[in-house]
Formats: sequence, C-alpha cells, structure tokens
Amino acid sequence: MDSQFGTRRASMFCKQNNLSALASRPLVYAASVTREDASRNIAFEELASDFQDAEGTERFKLLIQYAKNLEPMSDSERAMENRIMGCTSQVWITAELGADGSIIYRGDSDSDISKGLCAVLIKCLSGLTPLEVLEVPTEKLSLFGFSEDAATASRTNGFYNMLEAMKKSARLLTPGAGAASVFPSLTISADAVTAQGDFALSQAKFLEPDAAAVDRLVEALSAKKIGVVAHFYMDPEVQGVLSAAAKRWPHIHISDSLVMADRAVGMAEAGYVTLRVFHRLFCLPSLHWHPVRLRARALVREAASRRLAAKALAT
Repeated sequence: MDSQFGTRRASMFCKQNNLSALASRPLVYAASVTREDASRNIAFEELASDFQDAEGTERFKLLIQYAKNLEPMSDSERAMENRIMGCTSQVWITAELGADGSIIYRGDSDSDISKGLCAVLIKCLSGLTPLEVLEVPTEKLSLFGFSEDAATASRTNGFYNMLEAMKKSARLLTPGAGAASVFPSLTISADAVTAQGDFALSQAKFLEPDAAAVDRLVEALSAKKIGVVAHFYMDPEVQGVLSAAAKRWPHIHISDSLVMADRAVGMAEAGYVTLRVFHRLFCLPSLHWHPVRLRARALVREAASRRLAAKALAT
C-alpha cells in the first residue's frame, strides 16, 4: 500500500515538474529561428500543442503555471489606461517597442486563470514586430481549446479581448501610425450619431440599428410566435436590433444568465412554439443551462401536443 502511495506521489511530482518546465521553457523562434519563420506564428502552434496534449485538469494546471511565471506589474502599470475591457476579471497589458523594433508586452491580472491566459499571449507575441502581431489571425486562439474546458470557458471572451487590445497597441507602435490613429469616439447630437474608429462604429450600430432588419425580425417573430432570450454581452449590432425589436415584440428578453434561465422556462410554460437562446459569444453555457434547456424543450413539446389534440377534437 505504501509502495503504491509512493508511486502515485512520484507520478504527481513528475507531472508538476513537467508542467513547470513547459510553462518556463523559451519558445523556439526567440533564439534559433529566422524572423520569416517567426511571422508564421510558430509560437502559437507550439504552445497550443502543449495545451492540446494536456488532459482534464492538467490543462488548467498548466495555465496556472504560466500565471505563476508571469512577472507581476507595478501599481503604476496597473492603471486604468492599461486595463483590458470585456474581461471577467481585471487584466492589464502594456506594450513598448524594443531597440530591435520588436514589441515587449507585459501583463497582469487579479485572477490566476486570466493571468495565465495573458501569459500565454505575451509568450506568443513578445518579440514580434508590430506588423507581425497584426498579421496573427484571431482564429489562432481556438487552437488552445480553452472554450471546451469548463474551468476556462467563461474567460474565453477575455482571451479574445486581450489579443485585440495587443493588436491595437501594435497598430499604435507601427512607425508613423501613432499620431494619425483615430481615437474611438461617439458624437451624439439631436439629429445623428457620428462614430470615429472601428470600436465606436460597432457601438453606433447599437444606438442606430438597421430599421429594415428590425422590421424583418419583428415580422418573423410575431408570425411564428417565437420568443427570444439573449445574454446582454453580445455583438452591439445584434443587441441593437434585438433591443429595438423588443419595443414592438415584448417577448424578447435580454439579461444575464440566471434571469435568462427563468425567462426561457417561463416562455415555454406560456406556450411558445419556439424558443431561441443567444448566449455569450465564444463561451460555453453555464452548467445550469442543460437542465433548463431540457425543461423548456419538454414544455414546448407538451404545449404542441395539447394544440394538436385540441385541433383533432375540433375536427
């Protein structure tokens, strides 16, 4: 028995050492690969393969190990101007241009999971030039499989937001781009909403949704008696259309996850033929959503059966 226990302890110790070694080892391109190779995003494939090979809790532990290896930021660096919006926890990232023209990223978070995600991106992107960072496709993040893991799924939005923020910093550090960059802003007057910058343009779509799209949505929902339950954290354009449609079709509810669950079941009990649930982009539904969906689906089917029975009796 003692021998078996000792074997398990030795195995756990070896696994922990392996995780620590993976998280602390230098990436290949940093020392021995040409800049051309670096621009092919070798770092992403290399790190992603480590996380793909990790099973179950090992993936989570590896992420925490990355967090431990990330050098903490000073209080002055953890300032509002360095804060990454759209993350579940507080995340800060800074970027500066090194003497060789490559970007040096630093980051921190008050959450170990978010800090680990931040560390992964910093390890992938630090050492690249601004143009190389801008060429990194967002789809690369899906290689890590974080959206498939219950421990990290709720942070996936933040993972994508971190990458976008790091790209914006790279854009500002591109030679000749800083001063000419448009500061995202919305000018709201009595007659119109004027947006500057990509982020502001997307927000303007929430304030001024496509009227034709709203008309089509209301017509389709009312004709087919469809109820909509949506999370408030979604694409501004979609939320703008849904919010405008809700003023004309009251069976659209936009809220957080817990209220969404109650609304979905309530609408099914009220006899809705169809329910459409829009949850967070890039996130897995919360664990309580599976029984909620089953309950709502059963109620919809039950209501449909009653209508068919009533129709049969009437004929």
